Amino acid sequence: MKKLKKSQSVLESVLAYAAATALLGAAVGIWAWGNAHVPARQITYEASRKTAGTPSRSVSASGASGGSSQALWPTYMAAPCP
Repeated sequence: MKKLKKSQSVLESVLAYAAATALLGAAVGIWAWGNAHVPARQITYEASRKTAGTPSRSVSASGASGGSSQALWPTYMAAPCP
């Protein structure tokens, strides 16, 4: 009877360690996948911000002039697949 309880606890421990290892492996895999895509996203983000960050208004002592009253939202270009 004692051997049966010991084997059950060993089996439960092995399953718990296997589940924890699988969960940790999945988290590392998702992190690595996201981290691999950062350079491509950064390049496209910076390329799209050049036009949105260009000043179109001028400010002088008499006030601001030019520009647009609409908000400029960042636009993203499609990144080439590596």
